[in-house]
Amino acid sequence: MMSETGTTVPSPALSPAAATLYLVEVPDTPRASDEAVLSPEERAKAARFLQPGDRSRFVTTRTALRRVLGDYLSLAAEAVPLEIAANGRPFVAVAVAGTLDFNVSHSGALGAIVVATGRRVGVDVETLRDDRGLRELVPTVMGETEQTMLRSLPDHEFVRAFYHCWTRKEAIVKALGDGLSYAVQSIDVPALPSDGLVRLPGSVWTMRTDELPGYSLSVALEGEGGVVRFGGRP
Repeated sequence: MMSETGTTVPSPALSPAAATLYLVEVPDTPRASDEAVLSPEERAKAARFLQPGDRSRFVTTRTALRRVLGDYLSLAAEAVPLEIAANGRPFVAVAVAGTLDFNVSHSGALGAIVVATGRRVGVDVETLRDDRGLRELVPTVMGETEQTMLRSLPDHEFVRAFYHCWTRKEAIVKALGDGLSYAVQSIDVPALPSDGLVRLPGSVWTMRTDELPGYSLSVALEGEGGVVRFGGRP
């Protein structure tokens, strides 16, 4: 791994007590060196994106994911046997990855990759934008306490709070792999508890939400007693 200063950052030892988060800077157009790492199927998918930004987000984050997983699995990035589940979630077969779990998100010029072992993990990053009819979405995607909180906020605080709530929901749903079938209103977390634990019927999640310049990012790690740490930039 390479840190922001260009120094090598070794992959952390795998531990069920931790998830490791990697941030990825997405260029305006994909780098040829990144595209060379992808499989033929991935390159074909990249070519189908009509917008250069969408293509760059896919190529850059998928290449970064391959490099991160390659470090953990002691494989060359291009040799990581990535597969795609029916719900669209990338995975590596248990025979290769053991209990390794990972998740990917990207928005704007930022990508995020999170890795854990022995526990499900999810990540969501969203650009802070107020041009999507967000207030109209509140009744359909937010829980009752989230709705009460959001409706009380002035415009300059609303967008940030909306995306913090939304990325928490998405991180949990992506960890579960349930996609659009999950009732997101049932994840009702207007603010993180001091212990970082989000308790839902039948599950508990260790959660971290960060506000980066222009973005909201949340990570959900299955179970109690965990920590989400930064691992540098791949």
